[in-house]
Amino acid sequence: MASPLSVEPIRRLIRACILAGSTLALLSGFSISHRELTEREAFYAAKREVRVIPPDTKPELSQESIDFALEMFGIVIPAGAAHPTFDASLADRGVTIRGAMFDEARVAVGPSAFESWSLLGSTLAHELEVHCQQSFFVIYMMDLLGLEGTVEAERQAYLHELANAERFGLDRGSRDLIADTMDYFYPTPSQRSVRSFIQSDVRRWMALNLLGTSPNF
Repeated sequence: MASPLSVEPIRRLIRACILAGSTLALLSGFSISHRELTEREAFYAAKREVRVIPPDTKPELSQESIDFALEMFGIVIPAGAAHPTFDASLADRGVTIRGAMFDEARVAVGPSAFESWSLLGSTLAHELEVHCQQSFFVIYMMDLLGLEGTVEAERQAYLHELANAERFGLDRGSRDLIADTMDYFYPTPSQRSVRSFIQSDVRRWMALNLLGTSPNF
């Protein structure tokens, strides 16, 4: 009687095929050119040079406050994204939701983002200037391959906030809150083994070239 075929080699073969096919798809259809990234970084660098002094008053929990913050800080709603809306039931400062494949990105802003005009502007930039320009398909594929796409996507957004802290007039407490949130919920991967080191290296390359925004603003 022949011994039953081992399942593990088949699983490895399927995983290798998925990895190869996904990589080809990413490289052919979803890559962002280095020139585009350079131009985008230059655009935000110019924005950081424009200093806005936000009002000392606390913004009202309203859609009007969101609209005013967009105008005050010069935050542009990118193509493929809907106008951000206020969600009184949202626990997080903000969230970006995009449907299957290329549906319009929808941004919601929660009450915790209204602690100050600075934090509200920073939150809108987090969602609109980073998440709305990231490829959710690439994030999903990176997660599927164990390359922590969600972690990298979130770190890019928080680092963008920190890089633009002066632009929004964030105080030390708000900066510390953003940095602590990033490091607590989205820590960098462990570098203890050769395998994790290689995965991290591949993850950073995919984030830089395919995810949609540069990991360092």
